[in-house]
Amino acid sequence: MSTRTAIARNLRKLGLSAIVDSSAVRSLARAPQRSVKPASDTDAGDNVADVGPLLTVVVPAYNVEQYLSQCLDSILSQSYTNLDVLIVNDGSTDGTASLCDQYASKHKRVRVIHKTNAGLGAARNTGLSYSSSEFITFVDSDDVVPPGAYERAMNSLSNSGSDVCIAAVSRFDSRNKWKPFWVDLAHDEDRYGISGSEFPPIMWDVFAWNKVYRRDTWDRLVGNFPEGTLYEDQECTAKLFVGDAKLDVLRAVGYNWRLRDDNTSITQQKTSIDDLRQRLDVALSVLQIVDQSNEDYRGYWFTKTLGEDLYYYIREVPRASDEFHELLSTNMLELWKQAPESSLKGIEPTRRILAYTAAHCSRSELVRLLVHLERTQNAYQGFLDNGHPVFRILDFDQTEFQLPESLREVATDFLKPRLEITSYLSDTDGDVTLRGYGFIPNYDIDYGYSADLFDGTTDSIVATLVIGTESGAVPPQLSDTYHSYSDRRFVLRIPHSIIDDVANQMNSTQSGNLQLRIHLHVGRHSWTVDRVRRDIHSSAGYPGASHITKRGSRVAFYGDPRQGTDIIVLRPRLFASAIVLDRKQLRVDLKSFSAQSSFRHGVDGFYPDSKFYLTVSKVERELARSEFTYRDGVASATLVVPENQFDESKSVDRLHLHVVDQTGKRWAIAIDREQATRDRDSNLAVATTGYGYAVIDRPIQAATASSLSLSPSGRTMIAAGTYVLDPTVARTVTPTFALVGSSRVVHPIRTEISHSERTFKAEFPLTLLNTDGYDSPLEPDRYILQLLLASGKAHPAAAWVTTSYKLEDGLPEHRLTPLHSVTLSAVGTSRSLRIDLSEPLSARTEAGKFNQTANATVFLSPTRTISPSTILFESFAGAAVADSPLALDREIALKYPDAVRLWTVKHPLTPVPSGAEPVVFGSQKWYDAVSSAKILINNNNFPHFFRKRSDQFYVQTWHGTPLKRIGNHVPPKSLSLSYRDLMTKEAERYWDLMIAQSPWAAETLRDAFNFEGHVLDLGYPRNDVLANPDQLDVLRHEARLRLGLNPDQRVILYAPTWRDNLKERSGHYSSVDFLNVNKAAQSLGTDTIILYRGHSNSLSATPKKFNRQVIDVSRYPDINFLIAASDTLVTDYSSIMFDYVVTGKPIVFVCPDLEEYRDSVRGFYFEFEATAPGPVVKSSKAAIDLLKSARVFSVDTTERYLKFRELYAGHDDGYSSTRVVQELAQLFQN
Repeated sequence: MSTRTAIARNLRKLGLSAIVDSSAVRSLARAPQRSVKPASDTDAGDNVADVGPLLTVVVPAYNVEQYLSQCLDSILSQSYTNLDVLIVNDGSTDGTASLCDQYASKHKRVRVIHKTNAGLGAARNTGLSYSSSEFITFVDSDDVVPPGAYERAMNSLSNSGSDVCIAAVSRFDSRNKWKPFWVDLAHDEDRYGISGSEFPPIMWDVFAWNKVYRRDTWDRLVGNFPEGTLYEDQECTAKLFVGDAKLDVLRAVGYNWRLRDDNTSITQQKTSIDDLRQRLDVALSVLQIVDQSNEDYRGYWFTKTLGEDLYYYIREVPRASDEFHELLSTNMLELWKQAPESSLKGIEPTRRILAYTAAHCSRSELVRLLVHLERTQNAYQGFLDNGHPVFRILDFDQTEFQLPESLREVATDFLKPRLEITSYLSDTDGDVTLRGYGFIPNYDIDYGYSADLFDGTTDSIVATLVIGTESGAVPPQLSDTYHSYSDRRFVLRIPHSIIDDVANQMNSTQSGNLQLRIHLHVGRHSWTVDRVRRDIHSSAGYPGASHITKRGSRVAFYGDPRQGTDIIVLRPRLFASAIVLDRKQLRVDLKSFSAQSSFRHGVDGFYPDSKFYLTVSKVERELARSEFTYRDGVASATLVVPENQFDESKSVDRLHLHVVDQTGKRWAIAIDREQATRDRDSNLAVATTGYGYAVIDRPIQAATASSLSLSPSGRTMIAAGTYVLDPTVARTVTPTFALVGSSRVVHPIRTEISHSERTFKAEFPLTLLNTDGYDSPLEPDRYILQLLLASGKAHPAAAWVTTSYKLEDGLPEHRLTPLHSVTLSAVGTSRSLRIDLSEPLSARTEAGKFNQTANATVFLSPTRTISPSTILFESFAGAAVADSPLALDREIALKYPDAVRLWTVKHPLTPVPSGAEPVVFGSQKWYDAVSSAKILINNNNFPHFFRKRSDQFYVQTWHGTPLKRIGNHVPPKSLSLSYRDLMTKEAERYWDLMIAQSPWAAETLRDAFNFEGHVLDLGYPRNDVLANPDQLDVLRHEARLRLGLNPDQRVILYAPTWRDNLKERSGHYSSVDFLNVNKAAQSLGTDTIILYRGHSNSLSATPKKFNRQVIDVSRYPDINFLIAASDTLVTDYSSIMFDYVVTGKPIVFVCPDLEEYRDSVRGFYFEFEATAPGPVVKSSKAAIDLLKSARVFSVDTTERYLKFRELYAGHDDGYSSTRVVQELAQLFQN
């Protein structure tokens, strides 16, 4: 501690803070020394106002050149300006030091201290020693302080007199911003003058930087930060929370905490044993402090430490060393023994069993549990024991993971109901019926339901509703490994009597928002869902107002259906007993539901000489009006609706109807839905608002679907409906329709149009002709039915086709065809038609995790029989009928024609070799085939639940000779835990024979998968056709014909591999195009065609747009066709190089990320640059220049090419399939 700091602290203890904070003393405290950069007096931009006490902001900085400016700018732009910004440059080796000095030279409030590197704690302590202000705070130099944060904190401390003000925290990275879960626990409301011991959840907020401290409190309770360790904040905040510091805890966010994209933050490296050791040391130090607090605070600390803080280390055990596991397990066991049982029960169930397993069980048992939870997404089997919720976790083999019985009980706080309304119906008498599902995840038990309408403004129940259960399916995607939740459905009714009763108590035409609440009951336990979501793709998503009751009331829905269900009771003043639109002429007949029964007496009172008018307006501009006449108890008005007043930029424009009196007061006109339409067979149509008031829709370019049918074969779909194309706007009056998906636009094969009736019927193919010449179903996707519009004007290029009221009432609808599982739904407020296509799996018996698990139990059956003559072939889980399994199929069919040959396919139209039969992946037939076939031939892996019987024989062909590391050789961070476990177990337990391209590949694959069985290094069967010149010529001709390529065109195949480290925001792997195919095609001329072959792992990436000289063949099933069709290969680290050298054609390698990929992403098995059978370039330009020249085959690369081929493909002579099948002969004889 410096002498100046000691003096300042003693003065404060004597009550002389004003002297310490005086400008004269502060200037002495800022006296520059050799290591301190003096502030500039030339800054005219700071405009520092000396308002309020001085707040020192300590900013430690180490190698943050990339982030520092954003951090400092956020501090210097704070509305609280009396700041002493103290940057401590902790021995940075980048440009941080210079940047710090630049800020100090420009800003009077900035000081810089340069010191040798000693870590964050030491840097903060340096800042403390150079500060003597009454208030202090800390900021990490890669974070951001939001506007107004310091003013809010200082005002709070000034008003409350507290010692510390704690703001809420937000996290961010380069793409997203989010709130950590614990913020809702610690900052759920504003709290002033509390202590930490009386509010245990505050311990979640362990950070130094989102707090403003009174310096004397800090010095008294904390002192200095620990040095030379991580997590130095936690001990300091624990001292404040357990001590007598008074805290202001605010809901408002006062600190933005960065998550670095490159994971270089010192708190983002959980696999380091040094990190773990320091984390445990801090935990033990904090425990000594916490032990001084009350039992509630102490118990809460154990729950948080074992269930949250150490959880992130538990899940890293499979990727860490044995020493890491031993250290973690030993310390967790010690903490577990000290923790009260109530604290252990306070841990979320799956984390509780993980903590127990980490503390008490072996490393292998912990890894087994982690793998299981990753596969099941943390599902567990919940049930009731004497009325109490309890849980257990069973693996696929029905082995239970250990946990003491006393710790199996689950507190109701952990049980969060999942509930959604999926349909809406309003009867003609005004009753409303809502249907949906409701259950608690992990508990598939009988529930009771109750419901009410709740008024939040009065905190009272307005009405109790009738709700019961009904049978019916729950969407299969909601199921989990243990539970289907079938029949967990409810039906809820809001009778018209309740609607009328609420309306009678209203003082206006509209009630306030009433919350629909649904309660779930199990024994003595109850849960309330006060934000009941509605399925936005169903009739409940954006329903119109209900029918008007006989007493003149109705309900409407308010707000976002994804956030809750708020109901409004309406009592319209006026109701149209008839509303008729004949071409342009509109007639409205009115009845009144006001207190006065006679319309002629006025809407709101008696007006003996009043006149009332029907008006049509657009926004606030009246377009037409007509006076009402009264006869026989009905008021009527007729007017001509102007057609020429519309906004052509809209697909449908809207005009509003009102009743207006002489004073200009106006009322909307209520109608029932049957009086309105969404049909688009006329220029004008009566429609309704969401509250059920009449409007006139002016369709300009729009269509409505009234029906949708699927052919029995599932190959086609017919959409029928009505349309309008205004000839003054549209370039054509003949509509064109399309199904628009994320990567494909499907046009109808035929369309029937009636111009006079304005109807359409469009028949769409649900199959497509692939480039390899066969029909395949449209790939799973979401398709929107759209009316395509000619561009060139202000209106959009397409209009989504809406659903008619009748069609919407039946949605969502699920249909199973031979080719797809089809879901029809209405989306958005426009209620447009969407068609979702997925694999043809039955929702009742095949789709969803529960059905998958149930069907997979066939592998556990001790009575399953093996079909001795059956062979199942599989390539990439049915994504293709190709690769070495296809080559072996041809040879087996030739030599053993009586064998029963089955092929795994993704869809039933996939062509399989003559005499073979397809089985759809994931279907019950597929489960039966895999579990009963005598021989299994696969080029990849089966799912994790696969179990091979001893009398089955599994041939693993693999799918390429590896350059990049695979299997157990892949860095832990680059493979999911469950996939690594799956491949290890399958190789060790189930593979009987492995096929390798070469002796080198055999040894590499054997070691990568820890395979101890027999490896055949007889060449790759899939390359037989490439090694046979005559067959290759035939294949080349066929492939070019299918691809539409001329025989004399130059064809370049670009086939990059995927990147583990490149992902889109969606989480999908990014597509790779380091060649820049569009630029390359343009540079190489029109005689060159580029075939772009993206890796299968990146097929879900955002589709790329290619020019005409580029053909996307990423989904082409057989790579050999593409190899045969091409003249040159451009690739990077893909195993295709080992196949391509069999042809003798040139290869170019584009590898701008070579060093990163080699050193940190994956790694190679050999010196790639020195061995590659072709030139290696680092840029698109270099590759294009090379492809333009004749230098693709230089003397050096030719020599390397031949050596490469001899070493890695020397056995590929065209007869590998024959040799492999000969090795299997004994199996066929038996």
